[in-house]
Amino acid sequence: MANIQDLFIERFEEAGPRYLHEGTLHDTEIQGDTIHVRGQNATEQVTIHRAKRIAARLDALESLSIETMSPIMMDQSSAAAHLFRDHLSRHQPQSGETAALCQQLLDWDGVMEKAAITPTLYARLRLAMSKRLAAVAGLARPEGPAADMIGPGDMLTQTWWVLPGLLRSGDTTLLRGTDWAGLTEAALQDILTEGEAPPWGEVHRPVIAHPLARVFPGSAGTFDLATAAIGGDNDTVCATGIVPAQGLAARYAAIARYAFDLSDWSACRWIACHGTAADTTHPHGQDQHGIWAEGQMIPMLYDWPLIEQQASLERQPEGSGKLAS
Repeated sequence: MANIQDLFIERFEEAGPRYLHEGTLHDTEIQGDTIHVRGQNATEQVTIHRAKRIAARLDALESLSIETMSPIMMDQSSAAAHLFRDHLSRHQPQSGETAALCQQLLDWDGVMEKAAITPTLYARLRLAMSKRLAAVAGLARPEGPAADMIGPGDMLTQTWWVLPGLLRSGDTTLLRGTDWAGLTEAALQDILTEGEAPPWGEVHRPVIAHPLARVFPGSAGTFDLATAAIGGDNDTVCATGIVPAQGLAARYAAIARYAFDLSDWSACRWIACHGTAADTTHPHGQDQHGIWAEGQMIPMLYDWPLIEQQASLERQPEGSGKLAS
């Protein structure tokens, strides 16, 4: 049986030039060609392949500007998805249905695009394999002292994160005598029972829950924000992450995106994931969300004459019940 260190160290085997940017890895140690990610960050959410993808996109640009660099923030190519495709290329399906499902995933380019269906199948496969791995490893319901230290669903999250590394290395330590072929085939069967897959953006819509919605559940529709379909996932530069125990909806993402042009402040741009007003019923409570979901930005104003020209002020004297401008 694997000890806790076996689960919480993910090995990154690197070949050739490596982009190791300060701030992209937390609590890491490099030994030869192996990068060890330790402690709570072993299931690293700022993954090295994301930094490498950004570096590759930057290297490919002929000129650097807000217009050329901003699209990088929305890059939705998943390096982890390619690891699963490599694994499936070695898998021997046991039925025509699972063979067709494998082929659909093998024909996919690994881009977590919101309008595509195959990203949904990939996400379902990874989640199904993670659940089965946690179960056979005895990690689905921790017992003993660990039961008081690990929250509900936490071990599924850890398993979901380490799964790509285990597949890459062929590590069977957590399988307890079973094999990857059997677990993979069972997970493919699980997907078939889920029915038709919708486009990824539909199942991956962000959940933006207002804290007061828990206190006043009857008003949750007023407090919580309606959200748009989005692409990306935990592993892409466009980091819109799921929490595996809570399904495939995006539970975290960039609260804001911004780009500064130090040579021309009037060219700076930004966007928030909802709006600039704290009141969700205010006209500016969520008017930026659709723009944010599309990966676009709006001008970031620094020119005071322009700001004054466009600004308006509303004042409400206490107790008056009327607005004065």
